[in-house]
Amino acid sequence: MDPSDDELKILDEHGHQLPPELRDIQNSHKEYLFEKTKKLIENSPLEGKISARCLDLITYSAHYSSRCFENELLETVVKHEKKLDKSIFPNEFFHRSWRSRPVPHMVLVVGVPGIGKTFMMQKFVYDWVKGDLYQRFSFVFFFTFRELNRLEKVSLESMILHHYPYLEEKLGNILEEPEQILFIFDGLDESNHTIDFASHDLCPDPKQTGPCGQIVVSLVRKSLLNGCSVLITSRPIRLRYIDCDVFQRMVEIIGFSKYEQQIYFRHIFSKLADKVFNYVKQNTFSMFCYFPSYCWIICTVLSKINQKTSIDQEVSSLPKTVTQLFAIFVNSILSNQILDKSDTQKLLRSMGWMAEYGVMNRTIIFDDRDLESFHVDNKSKLLSSSLIESNKDVTYSFLHLAVQEFFSALVHYVDYSPEKLQNSLKRATSFHDGRGEMFLCFLCGLSDASTRSILTGYLDTQADQASKDVMTWLKNLVNKEQLMGSIKERQHLRKTFFYFVEAQNKTLVRESLQSVKKIDFSGVSMSSVDCTVLAFIMESCTHIEELNLSLCSLDPEKIGTLVPVMHNLQKLSLAQNYMESTSCIQLASVIRNNPSLRILDLTCNRLYGPHLSDLMESLSSPACKIEELHLAVNIIPDTSCIYLASGIRNNPSLKILNLSYNQLFGPHLRDLMEALSSPGCRIEELYVAKNKLQDTSYIELASVMKNNRSQKILELSYKCLCGPNLSDSMEAQSSADSKIEELQDFIFLLDLLMDRITPRDGADPSSFSYDRVDFIDRHQSDLIQWIAYIDLVVSQFYDKDLVNVNQFNNVMKKRTSKEKMIELCDIIRHWEEAKKIMGFTVIQSYNEMSIEDRKVEEQKSVDPPPSISGEVTERHHSADNRWITNIDQVLLNLRDQDLLTPKEYTDVMEMRTSQEKVGKLRNVTRHWEFIRMYKAYKVIQKYNEDLTTIDRPPIIRETSQEPAEPQASCHKMDFSCEFCGQEQDQDQVLAEVVSERIGSRYRLEVKSPGLYHCRKTGIKFQVKAPVIIEYNLEAWSDHLNHFQGNYEILGPLFNIQTHGEPNAVSAVYLPHFLCLKGFRGDTSQIKCAHFKDGNLTLETPTRIDPFYITVEAPTFSLLGALFGFGKKTIPIHGIVLIYFTVLCKGDPEEEHRIHLYVLPHTTNAEEDLDRTNKHHKYLRIVKPEHTRNTVYTNMEYLVSGHPEVSVCPETLKFQSERYQYTEIQLKKTDAEIFLSVSEEVAKDPVWTTHLRQSDMKNTIQSLLQLIQHEGSCACLPGQRLHFLDEHRADLIQMISVVDPVLDDLLGPNLLTSEQYQTVRSQNINHEKMRRLYDYIKSWGNEDKDKVLQSLRKHNRSIINHLERGLV
Repeated sequence: MDPSDDELKILDEHGHQLPPELRDIQNSHKEYLFEKTKKLIENSPLEGKISARCLDLITYSAHYSSRCFENELLETVVKHEKKLDKSIFPNEFFHRSWRSRPVPHMVLVVGVPGIGKTFMMQKFVYDWVKGDLYQRFSFVFFFTFRELNRLEKVSLESMILHHYPYLEEKLGNILEEPEQILFIFDGLDESNHTIDFASHDLCPDPKQTGPCGQIVVSLVRKSLLNGCSVLITSRPIRLRYIDCDVFQRMVEIIGFSKYEQQIYFRHIFSKLADKVFNYVKQNTFSMFCYFPSYCWIICTVLSKINQKTSIDQEVSSLPKTVTQLFAIFVNSILSNQILDKSDTQKLLRSMGWMAEYGVMNRTIIFDDRDLESFHVDNKSKLLSSSLIESNKDVTYSFLHLAVQEFFSALVHYVDYSPEKLQNSLKRATSFHDGRGEMFLCFLCGLSDASTRSILTGYLDTQADQASKDVMTWLKNLVNKEQLMGSIKERQHLRKTFFYFVEAQNKTLVRESLQSVKKIDFSGVSMSSVDCTVLAFIMESCTHIEELNLSLCSLDPEKIGTLVPVMHNLQKLSLAQNYMESTSCIQLASVIRNNPSLRILDLTCNRLYGPHLSDLMESLSSPACKIEELHLAVNIIPDTSCIYLASGIRNNPSLKILNLSYNQLFGPHLRDLMEALSSPGCRIEELYVAKNKLQDTSYIELASVMKNNRSQKILELSYKCLCGPNLSDSMEAQSSADSKIEELQDFIFLLDLLMDRITPRDGADPSSFSYDRVDFIDRHQSDLIQWIAYIDLVVSQFYDKDLVNVNQFNNVMKKRTSKEKMIELCDIIRHWEEAKKIMGFTVIQSYNEMSIEDRKVEEQKSVDPPPSISGEVTERHHSADNRWITNIDQVLLNLRDQDLLTPKEYTDVMEMRTSQEKVGKLRNVTRHWEFIRMYKAYKVIQKYNEDLTTIDRPPIIRETSQEPAEPQASCHKMDFSCEFCGQEQDQDQVLAEVVSERIGSRYRLEVKSPGLYHCRKTGIKFQVKAPVIIEYNLEAWSDHLNHFQGNYEILGPLFNIQTHGEPNAVSAVYLPHFLCLKGFRGDTSQIKCAHFKDGNLTLETPTRIDPFYITVEAPTFSLLGALFGFGKKTIPIHGIVLIYFTVLCKGDPEEEHRIHLYVLPHTTNAEEDLDRTNKHHKYLRIVKPEHTRNTVYTNMEYLVSGHPEVSVCPETLKFQSERYQYTEIQLKKTDAEIFLSVSEEVAKDPVWTTHLRQSDMKNTIQSLLQLIQHEGSCACLPGQRLHFLDEHRADLIQMISVVDPVLDDLLGPNLLTSEQYQTVRSQNINHEKMRRLYDYIKSWGNEDKDKVLQSLRKHNRSIINHLERGLV
């Protein structure tokens, strides 16, 4: 068991008490490491004291998927701006986080080349030696994978002694306490060894010899020195090929903060640092200042230029692009060599082709064989300046990965070949992991003649032709899909624009975008460099009319970059950027200098503040021609109405003004209303909903309606459509002077009132009576008492930037959920409405049922529950039904006031129930004019006063996260998909099923033509003559495995036979679970698999529809839907099933276990799992099973639970027919359990549910009845479990040596040969253990003792730890 946080703190400060002999050897070890790390020796020509270079690097907790679509470097630039305030420090790597209860022992540090991984590890060791860091580790062993590449088969002891020979005498004593040891392995991406963290071939003994990679894996998998800690560094690209689940913490380094960048520049440039830094910020290569090694290259280049001419003078020699920066850098290297030009050119050719080979094949380490194959002279001085030779190994690498990428592009201008160039362009654009992006960047950059001139004398005579080829390729790179497509396409467009900037060819930009009128980057997070790139494009293309930068994370600095190029736009959208008031200064400049601008959308920002006046003053500018201005959701107070009024009075062009969702209520609203009534106001549409307008505001609104001859549409807040002064507005609207054609929200209100009297479509009336804005405030005391999953809620608040890092820490420091919620409510209290809506959504996602309970209780306190059927009850029956009977009084009054004609009144009263009457009334009133509807509203209000307080449903639509629970006995195939829609039944006759058992035959005897549907299996038959159809379900693996090729199963496999007239069945409809509308692949590869006489035929279906493929004139045997073109990640309709059992019922250590499956939507799988789990005493808890979104085959899904539960394994790989499950282990608890399944690369879960006490209690009762019925004693109340059952989850996860155990069990015939082979066939150890447990569950204690004896024999340390309670 890990020490407590307080104990760890003491150990980190003072360390362990060591025997004198070990203390002496520890001191010697620290002296050696001090000498090794006191000087910084990175993979660059830089050297120096580490204490002088110890700038802080930003690190943050990360989670990686196996998919990578972005260049490592560019992706890190984007992350850097998002994660500045979410960093953790090296002294927190091996500490618990609020997310994880156990102390992490296996930590992976990730970072792009040049980000400072090696530097951080050296500093880590240096700080440990100095006593400043992690003294809990008595010994730290530091290795680089580059050094380990020289070792083949070694033992752990020999590997340590190879690097630290002075430890030989005491190494055995050191290894006896693995908890006091830390291993650091730097540069996993440089390893030549096989590193498979999912391997079951592990080494348990420090003296045992094996491949070097196996030793590393065994340490991480805890087979070797269980209890030690391991820290590994790697490039992100390597993570695509390893199993990262073995690491308890993953950390990514994202480089310097802006402050640290400035410090670095001051080290180099002293007094000129600020000028140099400001110059760098104006150019695209500024994004690389986050990386230490790039900072060194940038400073090297600029310092050399400064030696020749003053840096503060504007000279043409200063680089403006990334390509120019590296061209100058490489030129300085070449200039220092005393070589003939032809020799230099020859060496550039050979090194260039080797560099390109490395880029295309992700190779950064080269040896003498590589140099020889590319004819690189390893004795050249140029080589020593461009490549670094390892101190111990005869291997080479370029000074920096970017230098390698530059050489790979440069070679096409040094040794031009049109075939090679086109081939390289094609290959670089085909990579989906981003490896070719910087190569393309440099290739485009060198197409610029001024950039190539830096390297004059080294280039090919046909370099100009190479430039033309690259420009032709670049011109064709922009396509319509990128300009009008998805966010992913827009991200690709952003990269294309970056290539244009590198090419520095404005003519090329204009020609490529000549037909483009709109640029849309909405939803794409824009960095400062992205804005610089976009400014270049906009400056080149003055014909662009519309720019959409909504949801782009813009700030005043980024806006300032774009302002000078916005002078020709007609429409500009900057919504949802949360810009502050200071941005109004730049926005005002845009308005004053752009007479073309007609539409400006600033919705959902934070423009309230003193600088809003600048924006309003610009509206009065003679150049301003804006017709639409959207300022909704900006928290604008009523004091700003003075500025708004000034802008409105003096702007004759403004026609549409949206001020909804602000805070305009107050005395200064009068100024705004007066301006709207002024002769100069031309506003036609005014939106002021959700501004908390008081009843007195309607007097001013009435004046606006009468005096503004332009206004046609007025949107008011539905909450305020009441009060004595409302009649002023109504009278004004109906006056002859008013030109208002539509008063929005009023018609909606009347319709909503009718819904409240009698809900339609079974809607819950309580859903209309609460507002997400006010919910948290209204129910603060309740929330404090019953809030669940507070840690997850606060985490989501933090991830969505609803709370800052200080607020997050203040909440998480609190000890209990109640204290945390009190602190959180104090923060929420000061939020604006938009944030409260987001906050409510987060809380609801984790506390759905509790929220629903509060809504129902709130509704009960306002309105009695409705009755939607039955006759109209008399008034004296019950006060609960009082308002339902009022419909008759309402109708009578509507008739008396001539609002209903006698015929309309009679038609409505003829309806039998209240519900029918309200429905009829709704149809009658739907086409009424406004004033008539208003009078009807007043009548309804008179008889249903409590209904007039209703709130309009929130703007953001909500869907139920947990629909009504299905019955366990229901096996319908009906399904609804957001893409494919609802599966519709036609007039079908259900098949008569003879047997209910899985694998048995189904029999359908048809006597008349028609379409017949088996609801148990989903299959349909179109029959044209009497016939008997018999069929059963079979396993694909029994048939498909005999054939070569990779196939993806899309549905059940049916074995069908018919008896009767030939061709009596004209068509068969085979069910499939492919999400057809969400599938973006080749549908021609969707086949009907036909197995007959040992052969497989892939037939093309007659028709492919959502949920079914149709085969007409079928021949029957084995049929099923199949994807016939290799293993792919394809979208399917998925479900999640959960099964529950209880162990040690009645015991103080009573334990609950859950098996959770993610599988395709197919009924036969459900029945099969129900039967299998029931056999093992697991019963299904019926919960909403359909996933919210489509799921994907061959993808891994993360299973998580809260409160803290043990999930093993945490990820499930989704496969069509292999129904794997994860086991969830929890102690007996009275709390609700929240479970979720999410794609590892996504944040939003695809499935969630709550397990409540009632769910588990009911299942326990059913389980006890089952046990009693079967006479089983496997889990009787109060019975202690066998050791194997008690520690099942731990043994499955931890046992590392399984095969010898299986051999032991095969000998005394505990396992049959078939069972033995089944277990051995599993790929990884925990799958073997899980399958083994499937067999030993039914064994007696005597046989289980034999299993335990074998486990102890081969996994002694693990069993000892479990027996001592250390795990």
